[in-house]
Amino acid sequence: MVPHGRRAWALSPGTEMVETNVRVRVNQLALRGPDVADKASGEIRLMTLGDSSVFGFGVEEDDVFGAVAATQLSQSWGKPVVSINGGTPGYTSVQALHTLQDVGALVEPDMVVIATLWSDLFQTETPLERAGGQRHPLALYRVSTRLLARYLPAPKVGWTEGEVGGEAAGRSARVGLERYRRTLEELVQAARALGATPVILLLPAPIDLDPAPVPRLIGSYRSALQEVGQRHGLIVVDGPDIFRKKSAGNADFYDQVHPSTAGHALLGDALARALISITLAP
Repeated sequence: MVPHGRRAWALSPGTEMVETNVRVRVNQLALRGPDVADKASGEIRLMTLGDSSVFGFGVEEDDVFGAVAATQLSQSWGKPVVSINGGTPGYTSVQALHTLQDVGALVEPDMVVIATLWSDLFQTETPLERAGGQRHPLALYRVSTRLLARYLPAPKVGWTEGEVGGEAAGRSARVGLERYRRTLEELVQAARALGATPVILLLPAPIDLDPAPVPRLIGSYRSALQEVGQRHGLIVVDGPDIFRKKSAGNADFYDQVHPSTAGHALLGDALARALISITLAP
């Protein structure tokens, strides 16, 4: 990853890398995927914003939920729907806003899915830093772990401190709740300024499948997302509720927060179903 002004650490433009054992193409806009061409007549663009759960941690490009939804919508609408993956590992809502402001006019999205969550609320003593392109040295370990995923507890995310949503003295969320609310409002406004329809997506986690309530911190940030959606009359895709209804399990996650390929398929299908009746300007 390279310094990128307001967007902080961005993916290296025009490169390829191996990220958690999958091939990742990075286009000239420093976004995951192929270069963004001129928009064709009749083409619809679906842009997703968030961190590594939106980027597709450990998931092939065409299997990330935005791409899954775009494929289904294209089949239903009978016109090309292109997924633009605006997620970047470690990005908060503030960096997602900067991404939309910096490249939105070039992307020309018709729908903008706002799914920023985990990187905002993580409790930490220092700013989150990560290196891209890491690969587990033993392929046998990786394959065995994923084959046995349904029988194993979800592993921990290595770059978090404590439990997801856990609070402790001396630590604070990377983006405070009030700043998070303000940024969500700005994201909605920025999407509409581009002529796009904003959509809210609540990301699920294995903790949602437990009988106990989710930690207060997670609940407060998700409530902020829902409130923004309700206030603006937006479509809100409730990932946790969908995963519970679909009887999702550990096989649908790679760790505490990242959906697996199967989990992305569930999210993509839910997103497509929610958007299927949307009316877009011709």
